[in-house]
Parts: sequence; structure tokens; C-alpha cells
Amino acid sequence: DVGDYLVSQFATADNYSTDFQIFTLNGLSVGVENDLLSEALRELPDKKREILLLFYFMDMSDSEIADLLKLNRSTVYRHRTSGL
Repeated sequence: DVGDYLVSQFATADNYSTDFQIFTLNGLSVGVENDLLSEALRELPDKKREILLLFYFMDMSDSEIADLLKLNRSTVYRHRTSGL
């Protein structure tokens, strides 16, 4: 229906801080909306969780994460892949 299409083009959805689980790392706040994903991330060791959040939510490369966390790039890669 054209009316529904037009409404969807101009409609907005409000996001509130209570809609997200907030993870703080190195002064950055990362909001995760999916509750199951948030629970899974909380179960991980700190380093793996931090690397996954930086890679998938902050769009950082393994090299950038390695520089930030003062780790070897291969260590970042290993933590990232084993954390999945």
C-alpha cells in the first residue's frame, strides 16, 4: 500500500539508553541492543569482549586494536576468532 510506504519513509523510531546494554572500554561507550548478544559478551573474558566490541561495533581493524591495546596483531586476531 502506498500509504504504508510513505509512512515508513518518514517515520522514525526513538532509541533510549534503556534499550541498550552499555559496554565501556578505553573511555568509549558501546551500546548493544540485542539482549542475547549482550549476555554472551558479558560471559567472555574482558580482553576477548573488548576486542570483539572494537572490531564489530567500532569498525576497528586488528592492527588498530593491536596498537590501542598494545598487543601483537596476531594476538588480537586469535582472541577475536576464538571469542566467536
